[in-house]
Amino acid sequence: ELILIDDASNLTAHYELREVEPLLSALRVSVRFFRWEDNRGLIYSRRWGVQHATGRTVLVLDSHVEVRPGFIEPLLALVDADYRTVAAPVFDFWDTFDNRDSYLSYDGLALGFDRYLNWIFVYHPKDTRNIPTPAILGGAFLASKLFLEEIDYFGRGMVGWGYENIELGLKTWMCGGVVKYVPCSRVLHYAAQRSPLSHGDRAKAVHPYYNAGIVMKSYFSEEQYREFDMNMKVNSSLINSTETVAANKEMLARNKCTRDYKWVRKNLMSHIESYDKETTVAHKMMTEGQCVTVQLKENRVYLESCAIPKIALNMVRLTRWGELRIFDRRCLDWGYDTVQFVLCHGGGGNQITRYNKNTGQISNISNTHCLGRVEGERGFSKGPCVQGRHSTDVTFSVVSFQFETVFNYTMLVGGLQLFDTPPSVKNEFH
Repeated sequence: ELILIDDASNLTAHYELREVEPLLSALRVSVRFFRWEDNRGLIYSRRWGVQHATGRTVLVLDSHVEVRPGFIEPLLALVDADYRTVAAPVFDFWDTFDNRDSYLSYDGLALGFDRYLNWIFVYHPKDTRNIPTPAILGGAFLASKLFLEEIDYFGRGMVGWGYENIELGLKTWMCGGVVKYVPCSRVLHYAAQRSPLSHGDRAKAVHPYYNAGIVMKSYFSEEQYREFDMNMKVNSSLINSTETVAANKEMLARNKCTRDYKWVRKNLMSHIESYDKETTVAHKMMTEGQCVTVQLKENRVYLESCAIPKIALNMVRLTRWGELRIFDRRCLDWGYDTVQFVLCHGGGGNQITRYNKNTGQISNISNTHCLGRVEGERGFSKGPCVQGRHSTDVTFSVVSFQFETVFNYTMLVGGLQLFDTPPSVKNEFH
């Protein structure tokens, strides 16, 4: 069967699913179509669809994922061999349905996370075998309906989207299951043309780390949760999640899930501490003789003297897979109307940034929008990668940037340790 859910989409540029519905009747499978009258968010819709599926195995596919021929057989083979397996294809990232020139593959990468639930990719060079992974990208995976029922699916009580994939990976491993990426199963992932972070009416009114707080409070120790809350200040927003946390803990007890995060880190992420060593370089991002600075409280990006005391405020990192990171937790996200550094989700798409060393331009994955300045404004904006009018009443100019290496550093599980001044031995910064 095929279950199709329209989460109250308002994209007028696309056909509404009501118009597509008659075409679905021509398929040789049972098609069940649902459209919400109000926007309920990705997690709710995905969880609802899986709960109401009648098949022995369930394949989850987001709307911007296109499958390749032969992708499903390797996934089914794994789940048939062990019903407690969650199997995921490797993602190849393209810009849009119409533009396939921009390409990025996540070959050899498993998805890990630290004790603050920041995504960290674990690299398995030239490994073509099925890769055990702490978590997966949530847009495509296959699992046994029975096993998902046993562990209470994923995303209970969460809003919008985000962290439900980490939760699924965590409790699968904690309850004796296995999560694997399967290199011979591949799908295409297209960059969303706008960010879904604000989608879902409930998601607009909650703390940005609300979902992460539920995961931390449900599956981590009380001490680890207190440390998380000390940094993220999420506890007061979780007042309505008591039943959700209790249900998650009851599930762990019911299934006799004896593993914990320490087990996951030791057995699946022991080498994360030195990941990506060859590219873990901190930079000053400069233009016009000043440094780009991120004001996290207001999420503003502007220029300031490079001599400010706290070096972390103007330190960025360009990762191997194309993210422009600051504080190693926030990535430049092109899915917003304004220039913003938001929580890194590791899913590519809107958070892929390109840097042209010849021109100094910083652009999105398709090179259609660049960082620049609007005349008369202090901060940065995004606009067309050509000189000209940003709109009918303001002038937008593309800016050329340079990067100056500050020092090398090593990522530690639990986040990047930042200091006000670089160490004397630059190549051994910890």
